[in-house]
Amino acid sequence: MTDIPLSEKGIQQALNWRRAFEHISFDRICSSDLIRSHETAQRICPDREIELFPQLREINLGEWEGLAMSEVRARFPEAWAARGGDMSGYRPPRGESFADLSQRVLPVFENIALNSQEKNILIVSHAGVNRVILCHILGMPLARLFSIDQEYGALNIIHCEENLWKVSGMNLQLQSEIDNSLKLMDSCLRSNAAERK
Repeated sequence: MTDIPLSEKGIQQALNWRRAFEHISFDRICSSDLIRSHETAQRICPDREIELFPQLREINLGEWEGLAMSEVRARFPEAWAARGGDMSGYRPPRGESFADLSQRVLPVFENIALNSQEKNILIVSHAGVNRVILCHILGMPLARLFSIDQEYGALNIIHCEENLWKVSGMNLQLQSEIDNSLKLMDSCLRSNAAERK
């Protein structure tokens, strides 16, 4: 499993999110235990306890780990073609399939979310992890997970109320769209708080 620190761009993205979230209070901060996620969470929410979950690690690509996709295609053309034919079930040698990843991620994600309803949680993880969660919530087959864009440093907003899931924002970047989404999120939180009083 590749465990690399944040790049300079990643550090800046985390600091930008810290500023964007300055008026939002998180009840829990959860993160993959890989360095890049943990460091992102620490930079977004300094002086807060970060709950680490190994289950939220990125997919393990085994012998493909650390290789560019173009290099995998060139060195392992038959395996690459097999993966393309079975995106959810194919396992690279000594690695995981996306079905394996889903079985690892979804129980801990649901445990975090369902035990924290009516709370505001920040989960910092990885693109593959985010995609399997979003596929699950949206009822999409895992074979289509790459139809969901997940840029580095992007935000997904997911609500869970009375065991019902709703995706309010996906692959959001720090631009005007994220400003609008954060205002919507803040408004929803205020509305939920008012309803509970």
